[in-house]
Amino acid sequence: MTLRAVSALVLCSALLAACSDDAPPQHTESAHHHAPTAQAHHIQYRVAVEIDLPFTVQGPNGTISGFDYELLKAIGAKQGFDVRFELYSRTGMFDALAQKKADITASGIYLNDERKSRFDATRPYMESGTALLVLPNTQINGLNGMIGKNISVKSQTVAEGLASHTLGKDRFKSHPTLWMAYKDLIAQRADAVLGDYVSLNHYVKQYPDKKLVLLDNLNLPREQYVFLVQKGNKALLDKLNRGIAEAKEDGTYQRLYHKWFETAAH
Repeated sequence: MTLRAVSALVLCSALLAACSDDAPPQHTESAHHHAPTAQAHHIQYRVAVEIDLPFTVQGPNGTISGFDYELLKAIGAKQGFDVRFELYSRTGMFDALAQKKADITASGIYLNDERKSRFDATRPYMESGTALLVLPNTQINGLNGMIGKNISVKSQTVAEGLASHTLGKDRFKSHPTLWMAYKDLIAQRADAVLGDYVSLNHYVKQYPDKKLVLLDNLNLPREQYVFLVQKGNKALLDKLNRGIAEAKEDGTYQRLYHKWFETAAH
């Protein structure tokens, strides 16, 4: 073997060893990861979500975006972790967190007593409430105006419980997603959609030609929106809380809110 060949072999061996040393760790957080470092960016948390515009949006090629997606990405960049979004049903995303198949649950989740008992919640990052989205010239100006009308809601939400209380069980139509409820409305199969204000306002901004009317004067309690983590995962909870505070301080939150909730196109 020539001297040149030997030198090349030694160089290749050194490069392979270096690559092996830089191999990413397993997707779990070890005890010595206290501060964000270049190595800490190898930590990847699994985020269980459902498609719930504009919090989580699925593009035509299957990619995920949306307000929660971009906010968690921004938080991770500052706090030293990455996130991988995995799609579930509404019930499935909570079950995934409870069964430790996910580390975080997102998608416009409001905090209630049942979720408090099962999970740990971040500080609220947004406040919203329940509103009515109605067709033009529909004689609905409040909750009692829903009586005798065709009302669509998203299942397993505050709106569904409110519709059941106001109208009676089985006197409204529940859908797996708010988008499906909205499609009922624009197809005139429903007279109104009862749902989350910020999400319904998103549809108003996206489809101004429909001239829909959003009623937000229902005098209902406001809801607090949070990210959820497994009980006892204080390290991750602290990262998320720090990240939410920093995003609001440095303008990241406001920029994303304007992009996803206040403009007509993304």
